[in-house]
Amino acid sequence: MQPPTPRTPVRARVVGTLLTALLVLTGALLPAATASAAVIGDGITSVTTDKTSYGYNERITLDFEWAVPDSAVAGDTFALELPDALKALTLAKFPLRAVDGSIVANAAWQGKTVVFTLTDYVDTHDSVAGNGFLTVQWDHVFTPETSAPIVLEFLTNAVEVVIGDKPTPNPPCTKDCPPPPATPTTRALAKSGGWSDGAYEGTRDLTGNINWSLRLPGNDTGFAGPIEIVDTPAAGSTIECTTIALVTQISLAGSAVKSPVDPARYTLTCSPTSFTITLDGIGAAEFITVTYKGTITDQESGAYGNHVSMTIAGTTTVKESVIRRQDAGGGTGGGVQSVSVGDFVWLDSDRDGIQGAGEPGIRGVTLTLTGPTGEPVTDVSGKPVGPVVTDADGRYSFDRLPLLPAGQHYTVTIDRDASPDALSGLEPTVEGAGDRAIDSSTWRAESSDLTLNGQRDATLDFGFVAVELPTLPLPADPAADGELAQTGIANPASAIAAALGLLIAGAAGLLIRRIRRA
Repeated sequence: MQPPTPRTPVRARVVGTLLTALLVLTGALLPAATASAAVIGDGITSVTTDKTSYGYNERITLDFEWAVPDSAVAGDTFALELPDALKALTLAKFPLRAVDGSIVANAAWQGKTVVFTLTDYVDTHDSVAGNGFLTVQWDHVFTPETSAPIVLEFLTNAVEVVIGDKPTPNPPCTKDCPPPPATPTTRALAKSGGWSDGAYEGTRDLTGNINWSLRLPGNDTGFAGPIEIVDTPAAGSTIECTTIALVTQISLAGSAVKSPVDPARYTLTCSPTSFTITLDGIGAAEFITVTYKGTITDQESGAYGNHVSMTIAGTTTVKESVIRRQDAGGGTGGGVQSVSVGDFVWLDSDRDGIQGAGEPGIRGVTLTLTGPTGEPVTDVSGKPVGPVVTDADGRYSFDRLPLLPAGQHYTVTIDRDASPDALSGLEPTVEGAGDRAIDSSTWRAESSDLTLNGQRDATLDFGFVAVELPTLPLPADPAADGELAQTGIANPASAIAAALGLLIAGAAGLLIRRIRRA
């Protein structure tokens, strides 16, 4: 009898159970590992400047070209890093667009580097490339104060430009100076906006991208109520109703204290597309400001307007305001979508119409390509598609062909006139003997649908066999009855002796005539 197995203490069992549960839960909560995006180090192919000489505070426009390999996928990135002497004008994000409006890549600033992230456009196109521009400014931490050449070093190339002298500021007034401006005591209705994310110009955050400010009029006597204010943003942005705030101050001096307007003094109705405030009045020497945030709903617009109207004692005043991004970056991109067809001409050794193991290709066969209606084909680069010739293995291919709508097909035809040597003594094998991928067509073959980028129909194959010579009938057997065949000469030996006699007699006569002449 074996000794009893020691029991695990209760506390240890509980701890083990908890650890196991924790590990299981942790595994369930942690996201699955995803493949990291690739960094395309040579995506930027060239950078140039719009001029060769600039003022000390003048902006610089950089023009660049870019291209990515066909192996690139959505999420891969390439980047343009600014040299020390330059810095971004704004940090606004911007897209690179194809001609059809599709976004090819999205650009975002990371310090002095703008990073371009490819979209799924590259998953459906090849030879993706384009160009773009950046409007940048001098980083005077790294520039001289007197005119001098500066070499701008980029990863791909260097550009030498000249920067001008630093302007000399006007000296401060020290004698007979004008008095400082007086604090104003009146103001008119005004509306303005600014980016809540600063240099990102409304592109950093999903909501609350714009800070709107509505300054109500004020003077020494004030305005009797009720006062109605209606604010409506233009298309492309909406109102964040919960951010609306009213503050009041009794002076326009910069040090004036601001305080919230008593909610009992006004009513507010708001929706994302408009708000209305009804105010009990504006007191003497009172200045009220309404602030709120707007959310951009169309990042592509780049310009966002606002309309406000204020009605006091039956008189309505209207103000318009527009906030615009600086044109500091942009560009284009594009690629091609192509298909191909091919790909084999072979010698069908066993004459079964099927591509068998070890059956050789036929070299030097010329093939032509036509479109759905028999017309010549132009490839995606705009070049006419000419004939191709099979290689040493009997392979051929028509590449970079445009996609076709469903139901339309390409046709490959063997040019017999151009292939007399390659096909000498050969004729087509059996057609359509089995699977399309390994059987044969006769002289011409039609592709399947080719509607997606990268599709290939490699089943347009042609098999040949050696021409068989006709079989000639055998001659009749002369000894079929068991006896020797007769030639018509009764005694062949006698005939031969007679012929020799004639030959000797003729020679003797010729010899006698020659002796007599001599």
